[in-house]
Formats: sequence, structure tokens, C-alpha cells
Amino acid sequence: MDAERIPLPQPDDEEDVHWALSTASALWGRGEQAEALKWLRRAAESAADCDADARSLELFKAAASVAASLNEQPSPESAVFPHADPAPPAPSPEGKTREVASERPTLPESTLPPTLPAFRVAVRPGSTARELQIVVLNATEEPAAGAALAVLVPLSPADARRLVKLTADGR
Repeated sequence: MDAERIPLPQPDDEEDVHWALSTASALWGRGEQAEALKWLRRAAESAADCDADARSLELFKAAASVAASLNEQPSPESAVFPHADPAPPAPSPEGKTREVASERPTLPESTLPPTLPAFRVAVRPGSTARELQIVVLNATEEPAAGAALAVLVPLSPADARRLVKLTADGR
């Protein structure tokens, strides 16, 4: 499929729509079609959030078209992890049916990435241009006026433990 399936940002697109479409196009160019589709859908949702209904409809249609064409192609995941339903009996050369094993392969525990917590935070400017103030929020808290709502994800289990300790200590 061609990159033309990912619509180009338009001059009147809101910043979030423009950013999502640019990201989708870059991911598509790197061969990451599934991720590109996610970003295309984000662009459509952002357009809807900005009340750009015609643009939102255009982007949702493009996302549906991309999704349909991706569903026609076998995904790498289906090659590694076949469908979980048992395979139907396969005919043998003699015309009789025989059972086909269909066990799902499993990855060794050591190859799975660690599960890390995510923190819902409010981000405000700090005292210098390169400094930010981050306030951890609970699930129902809203950020203060002028603050951006974000998610903070540690990059390692050690960082996760430190962040949990910092938020528990109130530091």
C-alpha cells in the first residue's frame, strides 16, 4: 500500500491533527502500518474534538480504508501466534480426516518487557525555560488552570520503584 493512504496535514488543521497525521505518515514510511493507523485514528478523533466535523469524517474514512487494506494482508503477529481456535481436521491423501495440532506458542518469560506503572500528571512551567513542574494526579483530579494533562511512564523497573517511593513520600 502506498503512503498516499495517509492524508496530508492541511493548513487549517489544528496542531493536534497536524501532529498526528505527520506521525502517522512517518510511521507508515518506516513500515509500521499498525502504529500509523493508530495515529491516523488519533488525528480523526482530534479533528472531532476541535469540531472540524468534515475533516474528522474524511480522516475516519481514510482510517477505515487503511484498516480494511491492512486486514487483507497477513499480519506478522498472525504468523507468530496463530489463531487460538482449534484447526479443523485436515484431509489426508487417502481422503480421510486427521487432527491437526494447533498449540499457541509462548514466549519465554525473560523476553517479555517488564510491566511499568503510568502516572497521571499535570505539567506546568518551572522557574526556568528548561524546567517543568510535575504534579501527580489521582484518576478524578483535574489539572490546575494553565497546566497540561500528561502521562509519566518510567523507563525501567528501577525508575518505577523510585517514582513510587517519591510519590509515596510526598517528595
